[in-house]
Amino acid sequence: MKLKETDILKILMDEKFKYFYSIGIIDDRAIRTCILRSEFIELRKNHTQIDSINILSEKYNIAYGTLNTIIFRKRTRKTFSMEKYFKSLSTNN
Repeated sequence: MKLKETDILKILMDEKFKYFYSIGIIDDRAIRTCILRSEFIELRKNHTQIDSINILSEKYNIAYGTLNTIIFRKRTRKTFSMEKYFKSLSTNN
């Protein structure tokens, strides 16, 4: 699986992100996954896959198997059709 490196710190410090997070429309699990994957990618530059997962496991007190699932699992996203939502708003008025 090819993981993309993301500048997570830049995203987390963005004022729009902070606002969206404060009103509850940002998924905490997605943030956690992004942070762990980003750190995993950095660790892999100097460590084996197993060592990288073990380092993260100790750092965040997360079981090895859980981290392995978080890092490598394809996360399915639930889709939400904004077009249908706006259409339903206009028909209710």
